Amino acid sequence: MSSIILAVLSSVVVAAPGSTLAAHPPITITITSSADDTRGAPDAARVSAMLAKGDSLEAAGSVNAARRQYQSLIDQQRAAGQYPLQALWHLANSYYFREDELRAAAALDDLAEAAAQFGDPATELRASFEAAIMYQRHRQPARVVEKVVRVRALLHSPVIDEATKKEIEKRLAAG
Repeated sequence: MSSIILAVLSSVVVAAPGSTLAAHPPITITITSSADDTRGAPDAARVSAMLAKGDSLEAAGSVNAARRQYQSLIDQQRAAGQYPLQALWHLANSYYFREDELRAAAALDDLAEAAAQFGDPATELRASFEAAIMYQRHRQPARVVEKVVRVRALLHSPVIDEATKKEIEKRLAAG
């Protein structure tokens, strides 16, 4: 078994100033894995390789192929009971930066649900808030209300850092 230290980025694509889908700051995690086993759950090295391939496809203009790559990774991780954090952010960004906000919001909804399932309230907060903004722009008030109710509840979580809460509160007040 080997330990692999990864810098996990919420997004490879950096959001333009003033854009909605702001990238998380990088976080570092340690994942212990065995050698690559293509029959089972994707290990950290394979996850990184699949994300990199999706990012390369996206950069080359093969957007649909990139999205299939991200979705394949999401499906594999879900089947293995793993948290598809990075792949869901990459998929959401792919839609967002191609101006398909409703699909981006749907991917963020999936991410918020996965974050809740895996005990990651900070990501659930960010994903829910970004989805609410997109739903608001597309005049879907029922979805906005649903997201804002959840965002307001998460703002009271003692496990979410104060900087993240203040950032979201500031953006909520400005909107």
